[in-house]
Amino acid sequence: MAVALSSCHQQWSDHYCSPPDDVHPETEMMTTLAALPTAFQPEISPVADSLAISALVALLPLVTIFVTLGVLKWKAHWAGLSAVAVAILVAVIFFKMPITLAGLAATEGAVFGLFPIMWIVFTAIVLYQSRCARGTSRTCVRPSG
Repeated sequence: MAVALSSCHQQWSDHYCSPPDDVHPETEMMTTLAALPTAFQPEISPVADSLAISALVALLPLVTIFVTLGVLKWKAHWAGLSAVAVAILVAVIFFKMPITLAGLAATEGAVFGLFPIMWIVFTAIVLYQSRCARGTSRTCVRPSG
């Protein structure tokens, strides 16, 4: 059964083929979102036009977390937050990333990193509690009384 391709099938009314001219709810949303940049294409060597120096600058967040954890003995959450701040600064200052996209990238990384970690912690707690309830674990803390 061959059907001719057209913008509007003959059995349909014009209402189903295109929305009325006065109704475009997505236009307002598109105008709002158009102000935000949607993609970022970094240069290969933005720092002094040198790939080696750019790579060393890109290592600053990693160096930050190693120094704050290993040398300064900071708590992990403070070391991680400082590394995220350094990563955002490096992206914005050296790689010329728009600050809105840098913030969105950091937020997305936090969300996608936090979910698996919390899932593992939750299942570990459930497993621990179930072993304590059955009495098969010697590490359970028993209330004294």
